Amino acid sequence: MWGRVPLNTTSVYRHIYFGKQPEHDIAGPPPYQKFATADEPSTTQKSLAMYALTLSAELAGVTNLRPQDTQENNFFYTFKVQCTSCRETHPNPIAVNRFENNEMSGSRGEANFVWKCKNCKRESSATIKAAPTPYEQTEPAKAQKIIEFDCRGLEFTEFLPEGEWLVDGIDSNTKFEGVELTEGEWFDYDEKAGEEVSIKDLKWDIVRA
Repeated sequence: MWGRVPLNTTSVYRHIYFGKQPEHDIAGPPPYQKFATADEPSTTQKSLAMYALTLSAELAGVTNLRPQDTQENNFFYTFKVQCTSCRETHPNPIAVNRFENNEMSGSRGEANFVWKCKNCKRESSATIKAAPTPYEQTEPAKAQKIIEFDCRGLEFTEFLPEGEWLVDGIDSNTKFEGVELTEGEWFDYDEKAGEEVSIKDLKWDIVRA
């Protein structure tokens, strides 16, 4: 049973977004450092907490913004994580894949992410509950739920919009792929509609569901 943590602390997919050469020769997501979970379950019962990742953004000419997340093309949701037992914050961002299941110690089932805190040695876990919900263009912009997840013994404190996103032209239905949101904004041109399209003023939040 393993948790997965990106080795690159600045950006999990830095070479994809900023045109730098990959730091490894293996195709697919960057390498991850594995952390073994505890051999025995904690004597402290972990309470289940439900959270939602929400987004508010100004979309011009486009709608249905969502991560490119399918069985064939997995998306890695990137968070900063904190242990709720000792309040230790992991020094590196972690990546969660909703199609990947890791065993928890003590035959307690599986979760998308399993982590052993290096400070207090307690095991915690998180699981994404369903496929992402596309963000729809509204005037004015309003917060909308993207994904929902349950957490045991940990909290996600910040979301980092790494990975590739998809969005559709409102009137033209043009399909835009490979959308990058790490810079906080995105611009392109919709040839069918004959106008510039954009995504700006992104505000991510993690709230109780």
